[in-house]
Amino acid sequence: MFVKTIVSIGPSSGDEKIIDGMVKLGVNGFRINFSHGSQEEWKKYIEFIRNAEKKYGRIVALIGDLQGPSLRIGIIKTPIAVKKNDY
Repeated sequence: MFVKTIVSIGPSSGDEKIIDGMVKLGVNGFRINFSHGSQEEWKKYIEFIRNAEKKYGRIVALIGDLQGPSLRIGIIKTPIAVKKNDY
């Protein structure tokens, strides 16, 4: 049996030394949440991951988590009761 380890990466885990250590320990993939951060941060994470891949001779998956659809309705002044089967 094989177990794969996928790690979410962000501000607290996005340091080059931390990423290097995780790849060294056997992380198989990194998830980047594109709802948070900036292009510069994401590029930095990817660079760190790719550098660790080369260093350890391993392929590591990158998973981009994209935000799904959302509905913004503004400020609700009175509560809305939602019941089963309401559409």
